[in-house]
Amino acid sequence: MGFSSSSQDERTEEDYYKILQVSSDASPAELRASYLRLIKLHHPDKLNQPSHSHDPSPLPQPSGHSQLTAEHRFAQDLIHAYSSLIDPVRRTEYDLKRLQSSPGHEPVSSSTTQTRIVSQVLDLSEFTQLEHDGQQQPDAERFVFPCRCGGQFLITEDQMEAGVEIIGCDGCSLTVKVEYQCL
Repeated sequence: MGFSSSSQDERTEEDYYKILQVSSDASPAELRASYLRLIKLHHPDKLNQPSHSHDPSPLPQPSGHSQLTAEHRFAQDLIHAYSSLIDPVRRTEYDLKRLQSSPGHEPVSSSTTQTRIVSQVLDLSEFTQLEHDGQQQPDAERFVFPCRCGGQFLITEDQMEAGVEIIGCDGCSLTVKVEYQCL
């Protein structure tokens, strides 16, 4: 178990945007496209098969066990980076941590940092409450607000109870702060 925790610590030092070869303002669609392209190139199962592609891989093909292990770790890093950035809440948390730890920047309060990232502050009363669809628990309320891209901002009762205030659009990189009171 010590291995997984040190592996997790190493991941926090890596730049997920560099791993996925995208800019920090990449949309979810751009993240997904880059992830799929890279995972096809570097997935360990694909590396055991002869290549029929004329596109050279940015990383050398495995010549032994250690290279396969490195490719396996890179594939795991791709999966971790993608899952962290595709989730709007985790992406916002990662961006805040990344900004606060960037060289040459003094630590800033989270409220100052959030004003740079959050595009709008909304009251929960502006959201529409969704009907239960049978898949959700009857107690788990969900609220949505439309985004200008055509996507939507979704916040659940569970997120609010956990103190989540900043949520991202499911169709673009915009984030909003939701103001509400837990009872």
